Amino acid sequence: MADARAFGYIFGSPDTGHRFFGIKTEKSASQVVIAMRDLFQVVFDLKKKEIERAKQQLELQQKYLGAGVGRMHNDSSKVSII
Repeated sequence: MADARAFGYIFGSPDTGHRFFGIKTEKSASQVVIAMRDLFQVVFDLKKKEIERAKQQLELQQKYLGAGVGRMHNDSSKVSII
């Protein structure tokens, strides 16, 4: 027997275990499922952008620190007294 007003999903991880959530709506569940899919897609895209920004920032920091160490070493050997 199928009920167009009901749907379910499984949530969890191997570490914490998985749980099944069953939901029954007043009207067709397809509208809720599509809205949830869109919401999860937005969150996924935002998280992907956040990770990419963090990687870029880390690369810039590593590049800056790598260049800065060489500059500091070279500058420290030059002492001028005015």
